[in-house]
Amino acid sequence: NNNNNNNKDSTADGCGCANFSKVGKATCFVSHVWGYRFSEVFELVKRTSVQSQQEKGIKEYFWFDVFVVNQHRMPHAENDQEWWSSMFQQNISEIGRVIAILSPWGSPIYMTRAWCLWELFCSIKHKVDIQFLLPTQQELLFINALRTDFHEILVNISQVNVEKAEARDVRDKDMILRSIRESEGGPEQLNKIVLDHLREWFVTLGLQAVAHIHPTDQSESSAQLLNQVASLLQSQGKSENALLLYQRSLHIFERVLGANHPTVSIMLTNIAILFFSQDKHEIALPLFQRSLDIRERVLGVYHPLVATSLNNIAVLLRSQGKFENALTLFQRSLD
Repeated sequence: NNNNNNNKDSTADGCGCANFSKVGKATCFVSHVWGYRFSEVFELVKRTSVQSQQEKGIKEYFWFDVFVVNQHRMPHAENDQEWWSSMFQQNISEIGRVIAILSPWGSPIYMTRAWCLWELFCSIKHKVDIQFLLPTQQELLFINALRTDFHEILVNISQVNVEKAEARDVRDKDMILRSIRESEGGPEQLNKIVLDHLREWFVTLGLQAVAHIHPTDQSESSAQLLNQVASLLQSQGKSENALLLYQRSLHIFERVLGANHPTVSIMLTNIAILFFSQDKHEIALPLFQRSLDIRERVLGVYHPLVATSLNNIAVLLRSQGKFENALTLFQRSLD
């Protein structure tokens, strides 16, 4: 009964649970959307607890608002901005770790909620460790998307916009946006930092999926997964790691589809682009040329992908100062 506990600071306190052995100083802040299924949030809290115990020998204590906060005594954002701007941030800083629960993976409600982004803002500001988590079913859907619809992932991770986030009470949103706008870099910097964290997390999930590919697995779906994760790694500047995955993917596609399949030409182009970005033109050029040969032979000389290959080689030649040769290929790509 909340009315009977208004003089208590927390649900646990109000229930007389303060002396329980399972109550202690928080070591992990649970950042989530109130509209999530409780079972999904609890599953991830439990998973985090078990992993910490098994991998680090650490017993976690979670700051989970459902059990910790008595809403009747919480300062309102509009009435006590000083509390939210100082004490709340200090508490997250002292806890030192945040698990941010995202669902659904494709368009996380979390990223549209002002309070959730405020919690991320506080965590980033105080250099607190942030771990994004997906419910089990959502994680499986994400891994499947890595294999089948990589473009959707790239689109979805670019949708963060703190200024469009919503709150139940407009005064809360105003307080949050005002604080973020007054911070260094403002909303644009926060958007960028959150996106960087998301990309890093997506790569981590992808690498975990790659680690489960058996050495004897020669399936197209696994080759596609390797290629997509390699692309994510390359976008982060992790070229050496990306190259290893690209090469594994290429070898599988060559075995399964044949050395002259159009998909093999795509893989050759991906690897060539990576080497070109490292100014290793002598390695990139033969790969670009082989990709062009496959496309001309299989798709025909007037196919759009042939024009793309011609353009790729022309750009490389231009960077080497071979302008006449480059111009010839540029003109061919336009025919």
